[in-house]
Amino acid sequence: MIYSIDPGINSTGIAKWDETRKAQDPAALQWYGVVKTKKTADLGSKVMQLHDKLEVLIIKIHDRPSRIIIERPDTFTYKKRVSRSGKAINYEAINRNNIAVGVIAGTLRPFTEEILFYTAPEWKGKQNKQLTLAIVNEAYGIKLTPAQHDIADAIGLGKWWLWQAAMEANIKKWK
Repeated sequence: MIYSIDPGINSTGIAKWDETRKAQDPAALQWYGVVKTKKTADLGSKVMQLHDKLEVLIIKIHDRPSRIIIERPDTFTYKKRVSRSGKAINYEAINRNNIAVGVIAGTLRPFTEEILFYTAPEWKGKQNKQLTLAIVNEAYGIKLTPAQHDIADAIGLGKWWLWQAAMEANIKKWK
């Protein structure tokens, strides 16, 4: 069993997978959800909320995943506003996401054998959130809304990782 996680300090999408099944098998997706922190809380409080909620979730589900797949921030993200030079780098968002990745990895490390990190371009290229949402909804017969993009990204990441693992296994078999 694996978890795939789309981290965020405000909202973290999580999907649980049966890694013995193929990515396209709807039964591979065992569970999905989101961990949210209080919007009005300061950063320190959000860090503690994220840690506590993840720990309770893992203990409540009684699972020890063999691996956890986490999306990590890429080199930079952009603000929605446009600066004189085009798009401005949002260092605050990068910092918050890096903090979330650290909290998630640190909290879940005692419960797993391996944690793997991938950037969004590594697993979905330039595919936008709307397309990821549509693919996930179609593939698994679910009805996530655009507001649930964190869950859709967690599912998309897990689907990609299962597909990658199957491809690597096939390559080894043919060598």
